[in-house]
Amino acid sequence: RAFWVVFAGYTVGVASFLIPNQAASLAVAGSLGLVMAHATCRTLVSMALVARFRGEERAQASTLRYFVSNAALAVAAVIAMSLFKNWRNELLVIDWLTTLLLAAGLSYQLVKDGARQTAEAQIPFSKSLGILKDAFRKNGKRIIGLNLVTLGFSAHMSYLPLLFAKNGEDSVAVNGLTLLINTVIIILFLKPIQKFARTWSDGRIGLASAILIGCGMAVTPLVGNSWILYVGIAIWTLGELIYLPWEQVQLLNCFPDDQPG
Repeated sequence: RAFWVVFAGYTVGVASFLIPNQAASLAVAGSLGLVMAHATCRTLVSMALVARFRGEERAQASTLRYFVSNAALAVAAVIAMSLFKNWRNELLVIDWLTTLLLAAGLSYQLVKDGARQTAEAQIPFSKSLGILKDAFRKNGKRIIGLNLVTLGFSAHMSYLPLLFAKNGEDSVAVNGLTLLINTVIIILFLKPIQKFARTWSDGRIGLASAILIGCGMAVTPLVGNSWILYVGIAIWTLGELIYLPWEQVQLLNCFPDDQPG
């Protein structure tokens, strides 16, 4: 079921952007399809896999997932900007195919693992809604707060290409460079920063990362000066690498451990 959501979302999204001079409504529908596909694939990778760990192992698994995904993004950014800069439609198709392969493999593995469990271990959809409602009753403020920071972060990332285009810049080139700087900083500084902040309380981690993300993203709209853009990227990336692995663990801890994923 999760695989077909990813398949449908990505297919609609990629197809809408391959159509020349498409209507605005089609572009919006395609964007929503890509968001749905990405969110579902992220849920497969994050919730269904990382949630199987407990305690310190869960934090380590979350950090490893974050590191590997950003390393993959760095490689993808280099390939895209060096080999496919003038082949954007082909790049969309390649992205579509590789994402579907990833989602298919993950879905198969989860179904295969689920088949080994007893029938009582399977949770019907109606019971899943009950678990979600119970988690909101107990940890509603935490869940909403964590998602608001992530929502603001994602919205800003979506807004940047529009700003580049408005200022007459090559939005694809600048966005690719932004992604590359972001991922390289994460790869180089993830471990040192996490060691530095390992004794911090949850409140201090959340506050420090939110301030860094907010300050860094506040200066990035000043893209008339490329150095301001680079400084902004560096600042919010430091906040991101503190926040995102921690955020995932905090969100998973809002749900019962006896029903992982």
